[in-house]
Amino acid sequence: MSWDVALISAGAGLLAGAIGSLVAPWVHWAIEKRRSQFLYRQELVRTWRAEIESFSWDHGDFGDSTTYAAMRPHMREEVIKKFEAQRTLHVPPDGGRGQKLHKQWASDEVARIEKEWGLV
Repeated sequence: MSWDVALISAGAGLLAGAIGSLVAPWVHWAIEKRRSQFLYRQELVRTWRAEIESFSWDHGDFGDSTTYAAMRPHMREEVIKKFEAQRTLHVPPDGGRGQKLHKQWASDEVARIEKEWGLV
């Protein structure tokens, strides 16, 4: 009877070790994947903010920029329509927030995406 218990204990230990050796790398890979995605997204947001800040809003077309192309899949449809509307005149307010409406829309979208991704 003691041999049976010892054999069962050894088999259970072997099985647990085998499962652990298979699961541990997968868990490590999942953690690294999540960390890599987090760092990638952080860098995207940092790049987008820098590009938005340095963009020539008076002379350039943000809709033609690579920054807009990278942001577009993550943007809300209503904001995309604002950027891509044909022959639309936007009159900025006389003061306060929004003197450069397109810049403000882009900045607001970056902040929303950053929050949605859990970076803040």
